[in-house]
Amino acid sequence: MGFKPDTECRSLGGKFYTYKHKKIWQLIYYHDLSKAGKWDSTNDALNYNHPYKYSVIDSIDESYIINDGYEFLLEYPEKNGYNNWIQTNFPLNEIEEDDKRYVVGYTPIHISWTSQHWGGLFKSSSSSTLIDGSYLKNIAWYAIGRISIYEGAVPGPGSLINKTLLWIRVSSHVEKSCKLRCKDNRSQALLVFLFALNLEK
Repeated sequence: MGFKPDTECRSLGGKFYTYKHKKIWQLIYYHDLSKAGKWDSTNDALNYNHPYKYSVIDSIDESYIINDGYEFLLEYPEKNGYNNWIQTNFPLNEIEEDDKRYVVGYTPIHISWTSQHWGGLFKSSSSSTLIDGSYLKNIAWYAIGRISIYEGAVPGPGSLINKTLLWIRVSSHVEKSCKLRCKDNRSQALLVFLFALNLEK
């Protein structure tokens, strides 16, 4: 695996995990526009392995459902905060109706950003982005898989950014026990987390 984010976990079984907010997360998307440029196509953003462009979005299936939904963690390393929420459907399977889109079963847990019509993640109505988080059509903030640059950056949480990380919560489909080596952002110390992943769905 080529992906080596600055402050996240090493690969485990060909995938990347971290432990945050008392939960286990698998990385499904990472993009650093400043290092790798825009995506060449939205299809590339479904599955890609590069040190600064990484995606396994097309590998996510129903085995990731916990308590009747998918739980996500969206982070922007250039900004403080994070969005953590649950939605019933995977973003690529959300259905659009009229001029507004509504994420089925959207349940906020911790939301730092709500500007630009945040409402969970959808398959984008814009041809320039694979997934976005703006519930109005043709507005593509919180962009995932952006194939064009907007004023030199990517439309993020109501502001322009370069780096995006999207995690999905994992439970019993992960191996029963694993060792994750994570770098703490504050101390830069290498921490070792031991988990017994007998988590309830």
